Amino acid sequence: MLPNPQYSPLARQTTKYDRKVAEEIIEREGTREAILYFEKKASKLSDYAYWFYLSTCWVSYTGWSDLQKWKKLFNSKRPDRMKAIMKPFEVDFLF
Repeated sequence: MLPNPQYSPLARQTTKYDRKVAEEIIEREGTREAILYFEKKASKLSDYAYWFYLSTCWVSYTGWSDLQKWKKLFNSKRPDRMKAIMKPFEVDFLF
């Protein structure tokens, strides 16, 4: 199977916990509750899930912005930020 440029190869590394958190974030999508839930569960997420879910929350809902919270979350020292926060073709285009 050829790699899909829409998804990071790291997406295959998600855990059961990651998938459960994703379901809960989706239920809260488009509301400020999504980022609050994400923040509460973030410490146990895989690195890929952390970056992907954070970027998804950012794109999905900007109506409520606690900029200090967003800055703190986006400044995490977790690895693989560029491989997870954007789709592979977006990274290729940008860089």
